Amino acid sequence: MKWFRGWIGVLAAGCVVLQYLTPPIEADTSSPLIYTIRYFSFFTIQSNLFAALVLLVPLIRRGRFAQWLDSAGVRAAALLYLAVTGLIYFALLRHTWDPQGLTYVADRGLHYVVPCLVALEWWFFAAKRGLSRPHLMRWAMFPIAYFCVILIQGAISGFYPYPFFNAAQLGYGQVLLAGVALLGVFMVLGAIIIRVARLRVG
Repeated sequence: MKWFRGWIGVLAAGCVVLQYLTPPIEADTSSPLIYTIRYFSFFTIQSNLFAALVLLVPLIRRGRFAQWLDSAGVRAAALLYLAVTGLIYFALLRHTWDPQGLTYVADRGLHYVVPCLVALEWWFFAAKRGLSRPHLMRWAMFPIAYFCVILIQGAISGFYPYPFFNAAQLGYGQVLLAGVALLGVFMVLGAIIIRVARLRVG
């Protein structure tokens, strides 16, 4: 179990690094600082980094932080964020660009392979007891904060990581509707995870 968990964590971190080192042609790499800030503003990158943290830290150290990362609520949060990452990419974003070479490898790893492997590991090995509806609001705090930060960043720099959050083109009303719809996706998938966890623990 530990080797499988560790392997997934290393894969998630590795895909994040690979994607960073093989930017697509359309990415602005003229300023390393700006490129780095924009790269890490993608929810895909943040969800995969969070999953790597959750999977790897409890394997290499002890303490309250490691125990918290290994708790049922945090493990399920990592699964939820990756599930949304994969679903939204497949439904809305996969046709918006054409990654090639190593960028393609990293892209498929971040959006498909890692989410599927994390779901598999969670199904068989992760703690599930104690998950309940109050967890939904805790899990929603991160995407809500992310949405607010992205709008502020976009208003300042003009860069929006996702087309459905581009307030400059769509207007804040349309973007707000998109944010509410995506929050609904988080809540529905989170409720499904809680239900599955309850069935698994009996």
